[in-house]
Amino acid sequence: MKRLEFLRAAKLGSGGVCVDRACLCDFPNTVREVSVLRDLTVVVEFNDHGYDEGGPRYTKTYSEPEEVIAVLERYLGKPISAWENFTASGNYPPAPKTVAADLVRRFHVAVSKGLLALPEPDFVQRSGYWASVEKP
Repeated sequence: MKRLEFLRAAKLGSGGVCVDRACLCDFPNTVREVSVLRDLTVVVEFNDHGYDEGGPRYTKTYSEPEEVIAVLERYLGKPISAWENFTASGNYPPAPKTVAADLVRRFHVAVSKGLLALPEPDFVQRSGYWASVEKP
């Protein structure tokens, strides 16, 4: 994705632009989606595979697009030129072949202990149920 394409998609899309969508290695039934909204709010969501809501949601708003790009390049481990516009492509990771029986419990523990990787430590939890699971 080019910088201009990213800025255009983020500013013009009704829900911003999703720049990453992948299953987590430790939780293969959980899909992490990273999106950028019109106001330069970065949203990182962790949802069950096949669902687009219901999981923990973390946000942080930035003042400059360059800040967003730099933070997400570090977090995603790739330059903006390697990002995909998942909002436009609709690409979605394949379902996991098997899921460990204790995966849901382990995911709850990871959320409650703040173990999910986020772009920066000051992202704020924005999900009702999950906010109550997370320790202050």
